[in-house]
Amino acid sequence: MPSHDHDHNPAAERTGSRALGIAAALTGGMMLAEFIGGWRANSLALISDAGHMLTDVGALLVSLWALNLARAPADARRTFGLQRAEILAALFNGATLLALSAYIVYEAVPRLFHPEPVQSGIMMAVAFAGLCVNGAGFLLLRKHSGESLNLRGALLHVVGDLFSSLAVLVGGLFVWWKGWNWLDPLLSLLIAVVILQGAFRVTREALGILLEFVPAHMKVTDVERMILDQPGVLGLHHLHIWSLSSRRHALSAHLLVDDRPLSESDSLLAQLRYRLKDQFSIGHATFQLEHKRCDESGCPDSEERK
Repeated sequence: MPSHDHDHNPAAERTGSRALGIAAALTGGMMLAEFIGGWRANSLALISDAGHMLTDVGALLVSLWALNLARAPADARRTFGLQRAEILAALFNGATLLALSAYIVYEAVPRLFHPEPVQSGIMMAVAFAGLCVNGAGFLLLRKHSGESLNLRGALLHVVGDLFSSLAVLVGGLFVWWKGWNWLDPLLSLLIAVVILQGAFRVTREALGILLEFVPAHMKVTDVERMILDQPGVLGLHHLHIWSLSSRRHALSAHLLVDDRPLSESDSLLAQLRYRLKDQFSIGHATFQLEHKRCDESGCPDSEERK
């Protein structure tokens, strides 16, 4: 039975890095096309989407940097390595998306009441190209998005671009067909809403990890019940559960156990760590064993196992 498992998967992380690099290059090229096309077509929707992509290029590059940084080995000063780097990158992604949403709303509302003419042909052509490029980026990142919050945040940027391109394409069709120039700023507002929803989720989860909340997929009561059900465990206190990164969770606790030989204590700890890993994906667990409950003066009869 494993005692400590930190879920390192170097091959998957290298593949994720390559996917991020390709997605950043594709998004950067499309961003330039949308800025030029939006300026030529006088389309706020295209320019908004290009601004979204500009933020995305930066976010994807930050995500790539953080993914590589998080693979750095632990040392004497950083005993957990730099696993939190991906969470900082995810928080950066979420914060920039929130700011971008506010800017799009600021630009779109005046034009909603005072529409300006838009060249629908350029608008549709550029939006279709963006749809193809963003679709390719989505396929690249989708299969890696479960590996970390950082990659999931990067995928949300690309998904936002994908829906934005689709909305602009449909909007351009109606501008050409019906002459609805007011649809261009309205689409910008819809793009802002899509961006805002994804940004809120990523930001909330990143802050939860940085503030060391209990991981969202588990309940403290369930973990307590599992530990107390283990034969030989008489009590449990000072239980703490937190996340080192989006997929690496940790636990520490004081266990009140019956008086038993050291070898049996080691077997108990191995059983507990196996069940924590299997049921709750907690790969790093530290226990302090006590034969008497701790009080304010300390635990003179305790044994510590890690």
